[in-house]
Amino acid sequence: MTIKTIKFKSINNSDPEKDREVKGLIIAVSLFAAGMIIGAGLLKNSTFNNPDFIALFNNFIQIRAKQKVYQLFSNSLTINILFILIVNFAASSCIGIPLAVVIPVIKGLGTGIVAGYLFSEFTINGIGYYLLTIFPGSIICNTAILLACNDACFLSADILATVLAKKQSDANILKNYLKRNIVIIILTISSALVECFAVKAFSYMFIF
Repeated sequence: MTIKTIKFKSINNSDPEKDREVKGLIIAVSLFAAGMIIGAGLLKNSTFNNPDFIALFNNFIQIRAKQKVYQLFSNSLTINILFILIVNFAASSCIGIPLAVVIPVIKGLGTGIVAGYLFSEFTINGIGYYLLTIFPGSIICNTAILLACNDACFLSADILATVLAKKQSDANILKNYLKRNIVIIILTISSALVECFAVKAFSYMFIF
């Protein structure tokens, strides 16, 4: 009697490059989450609870609601592209890893402060405003920046290994990075479009 068996592909045969990228992305997401937690915790600081900050924040929301679509798009895209440029600068340096690691934390801090402030100060109204006008664009933008930081860390590490003669130079590494960067830029542009249309479509529903 012959029993047929099914052979499963060994997990050890997985692509080391893919495995490295997945682990790096997990670390980047963890750093972003840590930044969000710290940012939300900073709300206990009196700086974010004084009347001047509240008035400034409310004024920002009102100005944002009155801006035209192209102004919202331009402002959002400028800020996000600036982050991408900084990440690319880090990627092109053999010592750029620390900068690429700090960016997710900074983005997490900003996201945590804004989300935490809206939730704690305006309760349901703030939650609705965040989910409808900020969250859709933010999730696309933050995904793009985390992917960019992940790629930047590995490209910087590869450049450092080449400089130290521990690895041979490979033009395909740079080509693949540039290809992924095009996708990241498309995501960044998409996030700006989503944000500006979300603001124009839903901001009138909320009064602060």
